[in-house]
Amino acid sequence: MDKNELQKLIIDVDRMINQYSVDFNRIVKPIEKRFSFQTHNTQELTNAHYVSEYLKNYFMKYKLFRFFVRELPIKYNVSEILTSKAKNDIVNSSEIKKNFSSGRFSIDAYYNVLIYVDSNDLSINGYTIKHLFVEYKVSKIFKYVALATDFLKYKIYTYNNENETAFAFVCFDNNDNYPTILNPKGQSYVLLSKNITKKMFSKEDRIFIYIPQRGLNSIIEKSESKERSLEISFKKLNKITKKISEIDEDDIEKGIQNRLLNSFYCSNINTLKNNVITAQILTSNYQNFIFPLYNELLNKNIINKNDEIDKIKLSSMKNRFDEFERTIFGNSKVESLLKGLTTSYKSSFNIILLLYLLTFKYHINLKPDLPKPKTELTNGVKTINYNEILDDYSKDIIKVYGDQIYFYDLGISILIFIYKLYGEIFDFNNDGTYKFKKEYDLLKKTRQIQKLFDELRRVIDYKKSINFFGNDVSNESMSFFEYLYLFFMNE
Repeated sequence: MDKNELQKLIIDVDRMINQYSVDFNRIVKPIEKRFSFQTHNTQELTNAHYVSEYLKNYFMKYKLFRFFVRELPIKYNVSEILTSKAKNDIVNSSEIKKNFSSGRFSIDAYYNVLIYVDSNDLSINGYTIKHLFVEYKVSKIFKYVALATDFLKYKIYTYNNENETAFAFVCFDNNDNYPTILNPKGQSYVLLSKNITKKMFSKEDRIFIYIPQRGLNSIIEKSESKERSLEISFKKLNKITKKISEIDEDDIEKGIQNRLLNSFYCSNINTLKNNVITAQILTSNYQNFIFPLYNELLNKNIINKNDEIDKIKLSSMKNRFDEFERTIFGNSKVESLLKGLTTSYKSSFNIILLLYLLTFKYHINLKPDLPKPKTELTNGVKTINYNEILDDYSKDIIKVYGDQIYFYDLGISILIFIYKLYGEIFDFNNDGTYKFKKEYDLLKKTRQIQKLFDELRRVIDYKKSINFFGNDVSNESMSFFEYLYLFFMNE
């Protein structure tokens, strides 16, 4: 397949999308009101399925096709070192919110094909593609973070062996009349390099293809790589400088003496998944539900003030919470995945549910106050009452599982952990409002700076470590900036 064939394929696919939109608006839209539903031809799963089927038929027609699957779940062996190496190829990777520590993710479409690349680019000419990974998104404008996230998934999975693989990213225009995949300025696709950064792309770009380049880099490529390295370094340096300006020397000195540095609870704040234990649904219910629940259990001698969560109990709590979510909500998650939906457990709600079960077990008259968001339907507005959902789930669990101590022990462990953690990081007012304690704010800022310096240190290949929580931070920082100065002067 050469450049002309690829451009023709992209244009043909776009024509098909246009025709699909015409048919959709002609056939589906008129019956929406009659059957009280609302849908859009820009729905990502619909377009992804339609394009994937077209590509499958195209490959089969030219006898290039052997196997194809949508929403392919992939399990991979991952380490922090491997993830870090993959992220080094992607500038601005700090914006990626997806957690890659679980060892699983899904690919929108995977093709086992046999494509020979015929190109004027000698570094990829004659390259054979047998494994093609394609990701789809719907957006009014191209968003770099979406590309970076999916590119990183591909990088992690193929990091040790990219041979005979390729990656493509397709961004549909979020337009009801015509969700095109073409750049309005005429460029049909962007060929990705090994290292990507925001500045390489425009908001109008819609198709991105990565074909691993073979052989040694040319002098031009080396020059570009050097420029990218400098760009990365300057960018991170500016970011660090801005963060440092927010913390004065007194704060750094306080950071070294910060009592929360060795706090077991602060160090394990993300033990039940990132940001779950401090989610708004929990913090907003602390004063009116969680704190009174803790005191009620104290008065009933179910728990006592000396109860703590240690390393062994923490590990058990995490494993039992995972088991709880799978037991109660696992079938619902699998069912939604089979229908093509991407979903996750609402873990912060599930914590509230566990704590609420304790009120039934120990006859305590307390209940959280949960949100009641509204959602628009074709025939009006529907209110989702999470308080009613909480009651329904609780009754079902008690009916099915009865008095099994498993749930209640888990709820008590999580309650103690939240109580101890919140006492260290939050100041609560009587009206339920709260703010982070100064010590925890400082701890977060210092950790941010530590992370930024570690990133920059890797970029410029600085071997020595810098510990912003150590007593020798002043001398370590001075040595670092001397190296940094020489680095830019030599470049």
